[in-house]
Amino acid sequence: MKFSKIVILFLFLIFISFNGISSIIKPEKPKKDLFSLNPNNNINNYFQKDKLLKKESSVRISGMGGAIFEASVFQKGFAAFLGGGAALTLNDFFIGAFGYTYVNSPTISSSDIIGFAEYAATQGADFKIFPDDRVKLIFNYGGIWGGYTHKVKPWLGFGASLKVGYGNVQYDDFDKNWYTGLDYTSCNIGIITPEFIIDMKLASVIKMHIGLGYRTVIGLDPDVYNVNEFYSPVISIGLFFGSFDDTSDVPEVDE
Repeated sequence: MKFSKIVILFLFLIFISFNGISSIIKPEKPKKDLFSLNPNNNINNYFQKDKLLKKESSVRISGMGGAIFEASVFQKGFAAFLGGGAALTLNDFFIGAFGYTYVNSPTISSSDIIGFAEYAATQGADFKIFPDDRVKLIFNYGGIWGGYTHKVKPWLGFGASLKVGYGNVQYDDFDKNWYTGLDYTSCNIGIITPEFIIDMKLASVIKMHIGLGYRTVIGLDPDVYNVNEFYSPVISIGLFFGSFDDTSDVPEVDE
């Protein structure tokens, strides 16, 4: 049921990127007819029009890569994830990969882990994790990232993206990090994050990417983790490098 809601949300984001956002942006001036050639124009003007025509009719293939910061509400506070992504772009579409790691996990006592007391009681005298040991949650994941961006200005675009990833969560004992007594908390998880995205070109080779989405986590053990805590709105900010010039950046020529 939750997965179907994620799919509906992703399709809705694509719909508004095509329709709703464009309606609030002042439309650009219609392009001049590239086939009309005023006798008063010089020969350079003619070749510039010819170059524009060839660029507009071609498929634009490029790439981008950079760092991403993601923030969410997690473990009853602010959670920061750092990572990066890289993608192949085909006109207004992109497909690539991403990865994140949880960087500000708070330190808690091992006794605060759900079900720790019950588990420790079954391990006997050889169990070396004590109730007051300091532990932190390790949360890493990565996967496939794809989406669409509709450009409304040469420097501004709106769209939707979907991150589908795989990762792991586990508590780590920082007092006895050589000991594997908390391996029972390890869970392999799936991540689904649809996002509404805003792209802003800062230069011909740099752009800022802002995403607003919702993270869904699949595969957690409810006997160890508060599953609902992992579901959260997220905001991501990325700085990407690549070639972001296209025909929209070429100035119009006079007739």
